[in-house]
Amino acid sequence: RKFDGESTRQLTAAEIRQIAGRAGRFGGRYGDRGLVTCLSHEDLEVVRKTLAFHNSAEAFHDKLCAAVFPTSAQLESFSHALEADIGQFLPFADLLERFFALA
Repeated sequence: RKFDGESTRQLTAAEIRQIAGRAGRFGGRYGDRGLVTCLSHEDLEVVRKTLAFHNSAEAFHDKLCAAVFPTSAQLESFSHALEADIGQFLPFADLLERFFALA
């Protein structure tokens, strides 16, 4: 739970993950692991459930891949701007490489 200046409220799942993530990064003493605890058993259960769900959701998302590719109009605009900048057209593969390097 958190006192937000006016009242005590339950932390959101995003806030719990943020706090746990900071515990894992702080100083690097524990590698990629952090120690997270609470002052009450009720809150500890909420933290455990939140992090367990997050870890299972993260494992699920690791198996999914998606990409958003630029439209042909965006690539054409980029190509013309790049040509004006460097004085030549680039092969398509090089154009994409430059585009993604700047994206």
